[in-house]
Amino acid sequence: MGRNLGTTLTEVIVKITVTGRHMEVTDVTRRYALEKIKRLPRYFENIQRIEIVFNPEKDSRFSAELIAHAPRGSVLVVHANETTATAAFDTALEKMERHLSKLKDKLRKRTRADGPVKKFARTHTDDQPAGEDSGEIWW
Repeated sequence: MGRNLGTTLTEVIVKITVTGRHMEVTDVTRRYALEKIKRLPRYFENIQRIEIVFNPEKDSRFSAELIAHAPRGSVLVVHANETTATAAFDTALEKMERHLSKLKDKLRKRTRADGPVKKFARTHTDDQPAGEDSGEIWW
């Protein structure tokens, strides 16, 4: 008898990198970003890698950049500026959630589209006999 391995995967494994340009990322900010970034697989399951980059800007502001690597070479990049690093991260995370939802809908529509044969083929009606003069496509 075989073992039932289950059909659902409860935890998605994603490589996450948190870095800072011209600054040292504190442990509190790193933990905050890692905890919040766990929400992204809800919007798109096949994320392979996520990069989070914090950068201090002029006028005591911070920027956060999120880079998500998805299958088929899709790379999504969002950028946000706020007064604190965590606020910039939250804004960038909201933008990334919207982008991932759009990508998922785009891929879902692409896979559900009818094939070219169904798209051009006519349906046969009872009042019109099938044959050469019926206008049906026969290839």
